[in-house]
Amino acid sequence: MTDRPKISVVLPTFNGAAYLGESLKSIVGQSFSSWELIIVDDGSTDTTPEIIQEFVARDSRIRQVRHLENRNLPAALNTGFSEAKGEYFTWSSDDNVYNQNAFQRLIAVLNHSAEIDIVYADFDMIDAVGQRIRTVHCLSSQELPIRNGIGACFLYRRSVQDAISGYEESLHCAEDWDFWLRAFIAGFCFYHMRDSLYLYRDHDRSLTRSHWRLVQAASRKVLEKNFPSMQNLAPATRARCAYALSRRSFTLGEIRLGILQFARACRISPVAVFRDTVLILSRRVFESVGKLMRVR
Repeated sequence: MTDRPKISVVLPTFNGAAYLGESLKSIVGQSFSSWELIIVDDGSTDTTPEIIQEFVARDSRIRQVRHLENRNLPAALNTGFSEAKGEYFTWSSDDNVYNQNAFQRLIAVLNHSAEIDIVYADFDMIDAVGQRIRTVHCLSSQELPIRNGIGACFLYRRSVQDAISGYEESLHCAEDWDFWLRAFIAGFCFYHMRDSLYLYRDHDRSLTRSHWRLVQAASRKVLEKNFPSMQNLAPATRARCAYALSRRSFTLGEIRLGILQFARACRISPVAVFRDTVLILSRRVFESVGKLMRVR
């Protein structure tokens, strides 16, 4: 490519041969063509390198970087983005798939409004063979101090990456939440597109299933790490963050720490803690009723 691409896509992969080809085809087939794809082979030992070579040989917009040993997702992302030339950044996983117009729809938002720094869209959950399970509606960025609701389909300006220095390599399994939360605290503007532009594959090897406890532990670290930076946020938001911390500690079996964090949340804003408790209980009741109805 002689022209600078508009979009830089980083795709980290580790032994991703099962679905990698399908994921790459969804990028090559985008209706928006000014992109580059940087595939980071994170020490694969299966046929992943051969699949990558096939796509690199066919399309000059695709290039690869290889780690000699597996360094995990956040390190692979930082390696990829250090090579990126685009004006806008995104990344995807080797088992997920973009809708054909995803790039075109996402970049249109950023081109239309200079005030928006990060755009993200809803997505469809699919099973191992590609059958649709359900649509996932992302959450407001205002929820980031409590949970990660940005989802897997997004595009952001290079300035965001530069300002917050990439992905935290010690937070594998929650590096994306930490990135979005730091961007939120830094004051970057998020925009939620309520259209499904992406297919997220739920299968036995997916991170949320195979490393559930690691995800929970990393998520708690994200909140612990970023809580001191939230002093300029509203007391209710900080209280909800402390309450979310306590719930994760209870989930991990650290009862004493959970109690201390819960007490801190109540000191900051007991009203916010009460409101979140009611919402959590209501949601669980609703989910239980829904399960009973499906059984009947």
